[in-house]
Amino acid sequence: MRVAQRIPALAVAVFGALAISMATPAGAMTVPQKQAMLYQELASVRVFNSMYAHRAYSPYNTFNWSTDLCSFSPNRPFGFNFSRPCRRHDFNYRNFKDTRIFTALNKAKIDWALYTDIKAICASYSLIQRAGCNTLALAYYKAVRTFGR
Repeated sequence: MRVAQRIPALAVAVFGALAISMATPAGAMTVPQKQAMLYQELASVRVFNSMYAHRAYSPYNTFNWSTDLCSFSPNRPFGFNFSRPCRRHDFNYRNFKDTRIFTALNKAKIDWALYTDIKAICASYSLIQRAGCNTLALAYYKAVRTFGR
């Protein structure tokens, strides 16, 4: 492509980028931006924890933070606190659906994240307690795989 042809193409690209940025209100996120952030969050509980800590502020306040925690299961079975993993699970279900990326594969990843998040909680307990906690983690995982919508 000659230089004379590149300049108009560059101008179109710059104008297009400006038009897109002007069409989005300050602080708002586009759906593709939200989707990218959701994939980052799903890959790391640390990203979720940071987002949750700042959920009242832009851009995180554009996400759906509603939760019923562990739904029909206890949030603290036998004293093990599963509230955080359940909160993250709800966040992912709701926001992956809202951004239209809730596929069978993503559901499986979200459900697996719940399982690994609960197992991380179980790891902090004594060996005997950990065995019971891990059994509950597996039960919660199987429940969301079967009944999670």
